[in-house]
Amino acid sequence: MPFKDVVSATFAIAIVSFAIYVSIAQGFAKKHGYTIDSNQEFIALGLGNVVGGCFSCLVGTGSLARSAVFESVGANTQLGTVFSSLIVIMVVYFIAPLFESLPKAVLAAIILVALKNLFLQFRELKRLWGISSSDAAVWFMSWLMALVFGVELGLAIAVLFSLMVVLIRTSRPYACVVGRTRGSDLYRNVSMFDDVRGEGERMREWWKDGERERERGK
Repeated sequence: MPFKDVVSATFAIAIVSFAIYVSIAQGFAKKHGYTIDSNQEFIALGLGNVVGGCFSCLVGTGSLARSAVFESVGANTQLGTVFSSLIVIMVVYFIAPLFESLPKAVLAAIILVALKNLFLQFRELKRLWGISSSDAAVWFMSWLMALVFGVELGLAIAVLFSLMVVLIRTSRPYACVVGRTRGSDLYRNVSMFDDVRGEGERMREWWKDGERERERGK
């Protein structure tokens, strides 16, 4: 395989595996009321893959389908993986002949039922757009580009689009007129708090007077 193909494939695998890993973790963390540190997860996943790469292991990441199935049956620890592995071994050696004539569509339906709630999260796009239109646009662009152009090129376009969004947001910072709250040294947005509007108007007038003085000086 040419070196450039290896680099592009490696980039795609790294981005996709980490994105799936963190998105699964954040989804279940939000559902069950705990938090995760994305930086810590990134370091752990990277070190695990570095060590595994020395022994010709497959890329380690989170399994969307298996995690959804485990969560639906109530598994809370990694011990569930041990029992799942034992069941898979028993099925492969003793029960697999019974599933030989079973259509693949039936097996796919089992996974789709487990992933139903994850697919329904697409309906959250409208709510996310109301919270942060830029983040929602990055989310939608990543999905659309991966669907149209494939994983590798789609991810590259999504990363560039995300960087462009960051540059636009940093070049246009939020600005507002603030006023001092009566009886304190706190300054707040005059358009959001009624008790500071009067102070904010006075500050605006002082600023305009200063601008006029500077214009006269020129």
